[in-house]
Amino acid sequence: MLELGGIIILGILAQWVAWRLKIPAILPLILIGLLVGPIAAEFLSADGSK
Repeated sequence: MLELGGIIILGILAQWVAWRLKIPAILPLILIGLLVGPIAAEFLSADGSK
Protein backbone atom coordinates (compact mmCIF):
# COMPACT_ATOMS: atom_id res chain seq x y z
CA MET A 1 0.00 0.00 0.00
CA LEU A 2 2.88 2.33 0.77
CA GLU A 3 4.36 1.74 -2.69
CA LEU A 4 1.10 2.63 -4.40
CA GLY A 5 0.83 5.82 -2.38
CA GLY A 6 4.40 6.75 -3.32
CA ILE A 7 3.71 6.21 -7.01
CA ILE A 8 0.61 8.41 -6.84
CA ILE A 9 2.47 11.16 -4.98
CA LEU A 10 5.35 11.07 -7.49
CA GLY A 11 2.89 11.24 -10.39
CA ILE A 12 1.17 14.28 -8.93
CA LEU A 13 4.54 15.89 -8.26
CA ALA A 14 5.64 15.24 -11.86
CA GLN A 15 2.44 16.80 -13.19
CA TRP A 16 2.93 19.86 -11.01
CA VAL A 17 6.57 20.28 -12.10
CA ALA A 18 5.52 20.04 -15.75
CA TRP A 19 2.82 22.64 -15.23
CA ARG A 20 5.22 25.02 -13.45
CA LEU A 21 7.94 24.64 -16.10
CA LYS A 22 5.46 24.71 -19.00
CA ILE A 23 6.78 21.45 -20.47
CA PRO A 24 4.88 18.36 -21.62
CA ALA A 25 3.89 16.28 -18.60
CA ILE A 26 5.27 13.09 -20.11
CA LEU A 27 8.86 14.31 -19.69
CA PRO A 28 8.99 14.42 -15.88
CA LEU A 29 6.85 11.28 -15.72
CA ILE A 30 9.38 9.39 -17.86
CA LEU A 31 12.31 10.73 -15.84
CA ILE A 32 10.74 9.75 -12.52
CA GLY A 33 9.87 6.33 -13.93
CA LEU A 34 13.43 5.75 -15.08
CA LEU A 35 14.81 6.80 -11.71
CA VAL A 36 12.32 4.98 -9.51
CA GLY A 37 12.12 1.77 -11.54
CA PRO A 38 15.65 0.50 -10.87
CA ILE A 39 15.50 1.71 -7.27
CA ALA A 40 12.26 -0.18 -6.64
CA ALA A 41 13.72 -3.29 -8.27
CA GLU A 42 16.40 -3.39 -5.59
CA PHE A 43 13.78 -3.71 -2.84
CA LEU A 44 11.59 -6.36 -4.49
CA SER A 45 12.44 -10.02 -4.81
CA ALA A 46 12.09 -12.08 -8.00
CA ASP A 47 8.50 -13.05 -7.23
CA GLY A 48 7.44 -9.44 -6.57
CA SER A 49 7.15 -9.70 -2.82
CA LYS A 50 9.25 -7.88 -0.26
